[in-house]
Amino acid sequence: MKKFTVMLAVFAFACGDEDHYKNGYPCTDEIIFGLKVSIKDAVTGEYVSDGVTVTAVNVEGVAEKLDTFMSASSVFYGAAETEGTYTITVSKEGYTDYTSEPVTVEAGRCHVTTQEMTIEFEPSRLS
Repeated sequence: MKKFTVMLAVFAFACGDEDHYKNGYPCTDEIIFGLKVSIKDAVTGEYVSDGVTVTAVNVEGVAEKLDTFMSASSVFYGAAETEGTYTITVSKEGYTDYTSEPVTVEAGRCHVTTQEMTIEFEPSRLS
């Protein structure tokens, strides 16, 4: 019984106060990104990130440039804890600009639900 009481006390301390609850559920303090976008070269199948610009625009017209957060990563993140409907655009010199269909990021119990997508980016055709 003593072990159970100690475990219960540790759990109560770890969950924190009411600030760590949302909709009655215990939540973490971590930030979850609503958009996780990988870019692949459509011809080679290689992931690309150098020189790539990825932008998400919500239905209100607010634009956010997505970031890789690590120089060697080919995954772009955005819409941190922000639900909404977004259009993703991708551009890079030597490639045809890409615009997605609308993507909806929904709220979950505590955080947004991440929408993951891999975009196959077409190299430009020279005439």
